[in-house]
Amino acid sequence: MRCFLLLCAGVILFAGVGCGGSGSGDDDTDPSEDPGLHLQGFVEDEGQRQAGVTVRLFYMDEMVAETTSDGDGEFLFSDLEGDLSDYRVRVVGVE
Repeated sequence: MRCFLLLCAGVILFAGVGCGGSGSGDDDTDPSEDPGLHLQGFVEDEGQRQAGVTVRLFYMDEMVAETTSDGDGEFLFSDLEGDLSDYRVRVVGVE
């Protein structure tokens, strides 16, 4: 399991392979299978987490996903493939 933290333009981004999980205990997936890549983090401005901010995920300069930060300012992109260094996250703005 690899996890690390990236800081960029007001976004606190946690990235990793196989970090976290559903926590439900009833997951019937084979643990030997690649758990995939996910990026999760939160949007912060001047020490305050920001809800309702649109965040876009780009892979090799092509937008592949978009989400909005939740009530705690958090967002998650999951089931990603490829090399983490090829992904970029951009904060678009408040909806």
